[in-house]
Amino acid sequence: WERAQAAGGHPGLVIGGWTHLHWRGGIDAVQLAFFRRHLQGEDPPAKTAPAGLGRALEGGIALEAEGGSGWWNPTTIAAADRPRAGDRPLAWTLCSDGRAAIRPDEGELVPEQGDQAATAPAADRTPGGRVWLVHDPWRPVPARGGHLGPDPGLVLRGELDSRTDVACFSTAPLPGRLTLLGRPRLEITVQADQPGFDLCVALSLLPAASSDVQQLSTGFARILGPHAQEAQRRRVDLQPLAVELDSGDRLRLSIAGAAWPAIAVNPGDGSQPWGAAGPNHRVITLTLLLHGSLLRFEPLLEAGRRHGNLGAN
Repeated sequence: WERAQAAGGHPGLVIGGWTHLHWRGGIDAVQLAFFRRHLQGEDPPAKTAPAGLGRALEGGIALEAEGGSGWWNPTTIAAADRPRAGDRPLAWTLCSDGRAAIRPDEGELVPEQGDQAATAPAADRTPGGRVWLVHDPWRPVPARGGHLGPDPGLVLRGELDSRTDVACFSTAPLPGRLTLLGRPRLEITVQADQPGFDLCVALSLLPAASSDVQQLSTGFARILGPHAQEAQRRRVDLQPLAVELDSGDRLRLSIAGAAWPAIAVNPGDGSQPWGAAGPNHRVITLTLLLHGSLLRFEPLLEAGRRHGNLGAN
């Protein structure tokens, strides 16, 4: 879609939270109308496609938001898909006194540089700290939902966050409604005691007046080689996200060293993993250096912003 935009075309774009062939919301009707137009030369009326999706046939955009009011139009997307707090994207930094892997409610996501659009700080704490994670290959953190798991989509992961090999960082309750649209990205300094490790990251919603932990998006990074044992800044890109949050909701970032069986267990010796744990797999200790860490949202549709098409149609 971005390449077509850059070339001066007018492609339609429909984005929703589906798995292979498990479509909902009238996508079959949109595809049928598309084929009738381009294969049979018909010009279907707008009513052929479900409400909110016809614009995709005219070179527009339709996006489905989790927890939102159906399909967003380009004007809604343009309003939500923009940096917050001046020129900076919506962002938080990680904070812990070292127990974020022991207590899932100890680590915090603190608004970067006092960004009150994100959340109000839960406490008067200086962002930073250090957290240790011990990955045991014989009891790896299991995969749950996400873009690679057998049960994709919104899933509950509260018991995973209670494990001592998962570090959790949560925001304070949101002071008001908040729309999150974009590509979550985590930047954090990590050092391992072995020449290979994985970072498996999840972003979840903690609804107000509920004990649920609803996983929204996941990301993964693999580091192999001697530099894995050096304290370097690592980047993990999570799957794009569109969700509307209510006042009192919280966000949680969870970091682990495995997501089995969606991702092969890292042996820790610097070699590429291919499956489950074997006799040569090593215990890996990760040191998360939180100073300067950043969770932020990158724009979802860069090409549309550059070419001025997000506000059209």
